[in-house]
Amino acid sequence: MIEVAQMGGDLSQVGPLMQAGRWQEAVSLLRPMVEQRPYDARAIGKLGYALWKQGDRQEGVESLERALLLDPDDGEVIKDCVRVFQECGRVQDAREILQSYLDRNPWDMEVKDHMDHLNASGPETEVTCQSNDDGVSKAALLVELGEEEFEKENLERARTCFEMALEKDPANAKAHNNLGVLAWQQGDLNGALAHLDKALDLAPTDGEILLNAARALGAAGHCDTASQLLEVYLSAHPQEADVWEEYRELVRQSVQAWRPDNLDAKVAGIYVEMGRRLADAGDVQGAAEAFARAVRLDPENAEGYLQLGLLYARLDQTDEALELLEQAQALDEENQEVAEALGAVRRRIQEAPSEGGPLEEDTGFGQEESAVGCAN
Repeated sequence: MIEVAQMGGDLSQVGPLMQAGRWQEAVSLLRPMVEQRPYDARAIGKLGYALWKQGDRQEGVESLERALLLDPDDGEVIKDCVRVFQECGRVQDAREILQSYLDRNPWDMEVKDHMDHLNASGPETEVTCQSNDDGVSKAALLVELGEEEFEKENLERARTCFEMALEKDPANAKAHNNLGVLAWQQGDLNGALAHLDKALDLAPTDGEILLNAARALGAAGHCDTASQLLEVYLSAHPQEADVWEEYRELVRQSVQAWRPDNLDAKVAGIYVEMGRRLADAGDVQGAAEAFARAVRLDPENAEGYLQLGLLYARLDQTDEALELLEQAQALDEENQEVAEALGAVRRRIQEAPSEGGPLEEDTGFGQEESAVGCAN
């Protein structure tokens, strides 16, 4: 952890340069300092002020705003922000920063005197500059800060950052996703689903959002919708073995939740035909569910096991395909199609590398273990 003495000692080298107006040299010292201590609000604030003074106004204002977010109660950060905002013509922003600081630190007479002076002065001459009033960019920065706080397990700080991001940009899908994950972790499943649903509306193809939403929906018992989302995710990430396992579990539970009461075993043939048509149309989840219902209605339906095995083989899930095709062969030893499919799967397993498996990609912020328990 960085101590105040260490921080002050480093910055003491920068002070004389800034007093002498040697801004470029100050920036050269401050940049590596900030890279080594990315959460040092005072160093970031000094860097922002030096950047502003040497002419890099946009980056300077952004650095100062980041410093304010990290530590709004650092007096040095406040002073640097007020100086820049005054020079930039953002007098109202300067007043708001000072007033907010004084509300929390009423004993700071130096800042109070500065506030009195600012209020007594006439209108400032506005300088041509970029004020960084872009809510979208501010929201992106807040999301980044929130994710850093999340990694440090400062969950309330992370939540505050994400909520502030949505105030700046209500259409920020990442902020909604991250708030959904936080709500889920704290047991608020309804809140999680609300945020993740909004995130999906805003970014329906984002992998992290798809995965998080699918898992939350599965936990809430909405297995059909959850498996459909995972199907979309897996179409872009087909090598993720763990996600395939979650997908199969959702389909299995969806089938278990289905009750074949009062249905004749002959209906199994209808489900097999339905599954074939759905597979031909590219609806993998629908086909898998139809074939699974067929074998549940009629556990001796070799054709259902065959088609389900072929479907898993098509998805490169060879271990599952082997088990299903062996079941089909046990039920119909004379079926040539079953024998050929079983032989092809066995050859693929033999030809596969003996060690390792598909590499898993990092699906990002807030992944949780799949929670199950699907409703009818």
